Amino acid sequence: MMIFNPIRKCRNGATAVEFALVAPVFLLMIAIIMELGRVLWIKNTMQYAVEEAGRYAMVNPSTVTETYLEDTLGPSKVIGAFSGAVTFTATLDNAVTPNTMTIVASYTYTPVIGLVPGVSVPLSSLSVVPLNN
Repeated sequence: MMIFNPIRKCRNGATAVEFALVAPVFLLMIAIIMELGRVLWIKNTMQYAVEEAGRYAMVNPSTVTETYLEDTLGPSKVIGAFSGAVTFTATLDNAVTPNTMTIVASYTYTPVIGLVPGVSVPLSSLSVVPLNN
């Protein structure tokens, strides 16, 4: 038994073993925080783009179409999303007074860091604005 006493008291490499146990968990937490931040960033910029389109639609309701929204708002306003992946829909509702326009932006989020393959989260933003007739 006296042979194993010096081996038990030896602390060489203990820091490396502790780092090997803690580092993967720490790096995974950092990756998850980065992806969550990217989701919130894209969702926020989508909401901003839809609200900006709603403000434009209040003044110029006849020029707001899906192609107009995708051409002018998609690439420039929804930063962080892949180009052309955000779809916009604009629906005019004449049944209520005052007339309203509903603008919806949709995007399917896929993580950049592929920790779990095949994961996608649908994101959407909505804005309903009264029109100036």
